[in-house]
Amino acid sequence: YAPFVAETLPAGGPSTEIAKAAFAAQGLTTTVVYEPWRRGYEGTLDGPYAGTYPYLRTEERVAVFWYSDPLMVDTLRLYVADNVQAGGTSAARTMCIPIGYPTGPIEPFVKAQGLAWERPVGLINCFRMLATGHTHYVYASELVARMLLHEMPVTEAARVHIDPRVREEVAYFLILPKAKAASAELLRSFNDGLQKLKRSGAHADILRRHASPAQPTDKRH
Repeated sequence: YAPFVAETLPAGGPSTEIAKAAFAAQGLTTTVVYEPWRRGYEGTLDGPYAGTYPYLRTEERVAVFWYSDPLMVDTLRLYVADNVQAGGTSAARTMCIPIGYPTGPIEPFVKAQGLAWERPVGLINCFRMLATGHTHYVYASELVARMLLHEMPVTEAARVHIDPRVREEVAYFLILPKAKAASAELLRSFNDGLQKLKRSGAHADILRRHASPAQPTDKRH
């Protein structure tokens, strides 16, 4: 889940570096296994893994997982493009969110604007559709959007801007299964280590090292 975690990222990404450093601050060593999302989730819930990250908080997960203190924070933003015209009927206008991504936070906006859904595979496809005029809005993590736009052709990425009407602050967490007896104590230790990182400035240093390219500018409506 780049840019938060991936085997190909430096130090495994910022959430990996933070998680390992928080455990290390408590004298605990960790082994990170990079798995596809579902396999990692199920392997944590009732398999061999002690925890998994980074996760947003949802009611469904809170029922079965303990949540750590926040590993890092992010902002969910609404993206538009220069080549999308303001005209056209509501029925012709669309919001793009990939298959598998939650739509709940943006549903009130979609309903109010009378938008239809576009649900491709992968967020990069939403941004490609936006830049080429095949969808009207994309709702996405600011950190992920920065990374994906940096990977797109410059002429396409330059068309994409932030619509300031929608903004939501979110946090990402380490989660540990409530069904495993060791989870509660492990969580307390992890949170203590995480607070040590934050007090020492090490947490901020990690985030700076993994900083993404510049964010697109606001497009005022």
